[in-house]
Amino acid sequence: MSDAMTISRSWRSAGAIRSKSTASVAEETIGSSQWVLELQPYVHHASLIAALDELATHTNGANPFFESEFIAASVDRIGEPVKNLLVLWERIGETEIARMAFPVVDTRIGLPPRHVLRAWSHPYAPLSTPLIDKRDAEETCLRFASLYGRLEPARHLPLVFADFATEDPAAMALGKALANAGFATISTAYGSRSCLPPLGGRPVNAHLPILASSKRRRELKRQLKKLGALGKVEFEKVDEFEHMLVRFEEFLLLETRGWKGRKGTSIHILRKTASFARQAVAALGDRGRAAIYSLRLDGRAIASLIVLRSGNRYFPWKIAFDAAYHAYSPGVHLILEASEDMLQLDGFAGADSLATELSWIDRLWPARMQLETLIIAPPDTPAAGRVPAVAQAVERELEVRRLARRLLRRNPPSPSAASAKPSAPRQSPAPETAGE
Repeated sequence: MSDAMTISRSWRSAGAIRSKSTASVAEETIGSSQWVLELQPYVHHASLIAALDELATHTNGANPFFESEFIAASVDRIGEPVKNLLVLWERIGETEIARMAFPVVDTRIGLPPRHVLRAWSHPYAPLSTPLIDKRDAEETCLRFASLYGRLEPARHLPLVFADFATEDPAAMALGKALANAGFATISTAYGSRSCLPPLGGRPVNAHLPILASSKRRRELKRQLKKLGALGKVEFEKVDEFEHMLVRFEEFLLLETRGWKGRKGTSIHILRKTASFARQAVAALGDRGRAAIYSLRLDGRAIASLIVLRSGNRYFPWKIAFDAAYHAYSPGVHLILEASEDMLQLDGFAGADSLATELSWIDRLWPARMQLETLIIAPPDTPAAGRVPAVAQAVERELEVRRLARRLLRRNPPSPSAASAKPSAPRQSPAPETAGE
């Protein structure tokens, strides 16, 4: 699996980023390479970042949230404060190449709470598919399955992947390798969310059925015409670094003027969240892996959408719009404009809405991607015996959340009660993704 063009780091210099708390196991191969699996505290070190960046170029855009720019921006700001990195290295002579990587947290989940290792995901990063080198994903996953059970933490705590994309090729390769190695595995909390597949030779309307309806097309044109009576209407896309910095601040102000600002949960209001988001968007924008779309009226944004890119896959991350123009459906128009633009991009491999189920984007993007919570543990270990209890705790928590949502829909708070007792700002708000 060696590659002459691979950016790598010297094994001898790697000790500089390994701490005493690093757990590590290794195995030799028949050839000249050695495989090493490490669970280590995340340290923002140049050689590690270079290795993760190189791995990301060979993962087919599996997960932008596990790439170095996003991890660096979010550590100690979003989600659990203590984060570790699980990395599978292939060592060839003096060269070490990352073949699989994903951040993990030591935490408790479910009802009642169960102690687990969890692939790090959260409302701002709702995807837990590991970065797996696609050049030989099958061998990489087999090596991971062979080594993981020998890590001491893995023997005692189940590993949980929430928001696991079951149909992703890398995820399927990992699942197959774990099954062949006899791992205890349970899949639960099944779900799906809207996605935008590549055209595949079909017309745009095949993926955006709202445009196939003559009635809906007339309504959309009517809305834009009425909006045009108020001023000059333009759609804009910026992907140059300097322009993105300006448009991102515009996005923050637009979100703050909306319902999230009134509730005290917008990015701009929460200092750590604002620092994280600014750094993430700036870093990704500087690498050409982000763009901001906007719908503008007389030069002023009335809707703004941030789209992240990993490989040739796209992720509408957050959207905001001016509620004063709600009657003109600015968010719908902007998503449709961005969708048509993405579908025409060279090599477009699909887009993940990142939206919760039953969101308004479902009627724009009817295609679905399947998700699950995957719980695993090596065979013949204490962790394997805990897998069923963790699955039950996850299912119980999900059922309680669903019941709470049903009750809230059935008995919404009255306007008078809401105004009499405003809610306090939350410390970790759910983001307003494109599908909310």
